[in-house]
Amino acid sequence: MANDARVEKLVIWATNAISPAKRKRLTTTPTNTVPPPPTATTAPPAKACGDVNDDGNVNSIDAQLVLQLKAGLISSLVNEPSGDVNNSGDITSVDAALILQKDAGLIPQSSLVCPA
Repeated sequence: MANDARVEKLVIWATNAISPAKRKRLTTTPTNTVPPPPTATTAPPAKACGDVNDDGNVNSIDAQLVLQLKAGLISSLVNEPSGDVNNSGDITSVDAALILQKDAGLIPQSSLVCPA
């Protein structure tokens, strides 16, 4: 109880220490403000088919990583679903060859079709 009395005295002192004009600004008055509608969330951008390292580019580095995966030199890819560029159900050296062809400009990006 002694602490409650001290807190009450402190609140009274603090209230009296604030000028009436400032006290009026600090009090809240209910308003009829309508909250803004929730903002629509945007889906993350689709990752490029063939971009297995998620650097934003489909290039020879991605092909190299696919080959390293198949050779057992690495155990996984950052964006493994993007490695199956011919949608065969498996990541193979054929996928690496297609990524290299795309990087060389021999085939368009639209030729690479990853699983959905």
